[in-house]
Amino acid sequence: MAVSVPPSAEAEFFLCPASTLQRPYEARRCFFVENVPSGEVAARFGYSPGAFRVLCHHFRHDPHKREGFFQTVKHGPQAAPARDPVRELAVAMRKKNLSVYDIQRELGEAGHRISINALSVLLREEGFARLPRRRDEERPRVIRPQIAAVADIGQLDLSPRSFRTRVGGLFLFVPVMQAIDLAQVAAQARLPGSQMVPAEQALRSLLALKLLGKERKSPVMDLVFDEGIALFAGLKVVPKRSYLAAYSCRMDRRANLRLMETWFDAVPPAGLVRGSSLDLDFHTVPANATQEPLEKHYISSRSRRQKGIWMFLARDATQRVLCYANGGLTKSEQPQEILRFVEFWKQQVTVIDLGHEEPTILLTNNFRMGCPALVTRSAQRMLIENGISEAIQFFHLDSLSSMVGLQVDFDLQITLMASSLYRLMADRIGREYQHAQAKKLFRNVRDLSATVQVGEQEVVVCFDKHAHNPYLIASGLTDQTVPMPWFGNKRLRFSFS
Repeated sequence: MAVSVPPSAEAEFFLCPASTLQRPYEARRCFFVENVPSGEVAARFGYSPGAFRVLCHHFRHDPHKREGFFQTVKHGPQAAPARDPVRELAVAMRKKNLSVYDIQRELGEAGHRISINALSVLLREEGFARLPRRRDEERPRVIRPQIAAVADIGQLDLSPRSFRTRVGGLFLFVPVMQAIDLAQVAAQARLPGSQMVPAEQALRSLLALKLLGKERKSPVMDLVFDEGIALFAGLKVVPKRSYLAAYSCRMDRRANLRLMETWFDAVPPAGLVRGSSLDLDFHTVPANATQEPLEKHYISSRSRRQKGIWMFLARDATQRVLCYANGGLTKSEQPQEILRFVEFWKQQVTVIDLGHEEPTILLTNNFRMGCPALVTRSAQRMLIENGISEAIQFFHLDSLSSMVGLQVDFDLQITLMASSLYRLMADRIGREYQHAQAKKLFRNVRDLSATVQVGEQEVVVCFDKHAHNPYLIASGLTDQTVPMPWFGNKRLRFSFS
């Protein structure tokens, strides 16, 4: 008796195909080659008799069905059209120790365009490894970033010369500040300084950046090479951002208070008189800091509570200028900060029927103003938001994330100084600009390019043509010559092209 032997695993691959492409092939091969009846083939490979007859009919009459069983592998291009034309040039350059970027630049100058990735593949095909890190003297001679000079008052250049500057309008503050002895302000406030950058020059540099509306998150290196801002500061070049950040960290709260008191004692002789009413408000500078132990405060511009620096601001309601600031407060210090302002106020007025459950209490030391006038004045307290918006939009108080990492409280004091100078500038220009904010003044009047000519006895700033130059001429700011004690006591004169 014959004994049936089970098929091997290799035979099972052909007898019981699992692939949807192999199964119809094996079924048709069994029918056409081995002459097995169609019904038996259909049962063996899982087809119905009718479906298998349709498969056989298609195979007989459709040549494409036969071609579909086995497809010829199509090989890709055997040539590299981007690499082959430059292969010999790239290999020769690599033997000269040129990097892929150097090779790409040299090939580009010769009229060959090739990507860095294609060059890397080419060099790997030729057996070259990556270059080790090279020193500057080992690299090809190309145009490199220019190294800026060091801020040093000992290198101040007083020699006659001429140069262009983008910040010519900055010199318009020189006649405005004529009555303010900035060196005395720095000395009385006991501001830190060094032999290379004295306190006055450091203060002038920071004040110049703030007057230009240069936000703290912006880099200042684009101004380092502008001789105009360096001349205004009394240095060969303005200090870099690392110096500015380190300088602000040397200013504690006591130094900031001394600077604020000294500044507002020096400003009235320049023409900024003090008003009779103040607006007080708190403002939050948002901070995206997860590690700092900051409190969360409500930020109206974002309609949410967020970590930030809590600051107190006072605005002269008459002169529309910020006159007091304190940053880095906590919620528990809020009542004490207000009491520092009202400790000298004696008159108290209680107002009811304002729509609140509790009466509103007003504190003042103006005994000549009646109750109706006080209540009317109180209703205007919301106008301080306009003054704060100016400090946010132009002086960038909300720019806590910063490439120039100034301490917030010290940045507030520089903002107060710049706000006062812009108000003095507006008063000098007058007419339509008497009540203009700093942003409009800078855009229309102050954002001027100029040619500066340094002579033996004077410095002439010649402004380019501008639509608002007639306002400057009419203001009288450019009529007089002003001494510059910080620049060899040369006199500043203005002209128009």
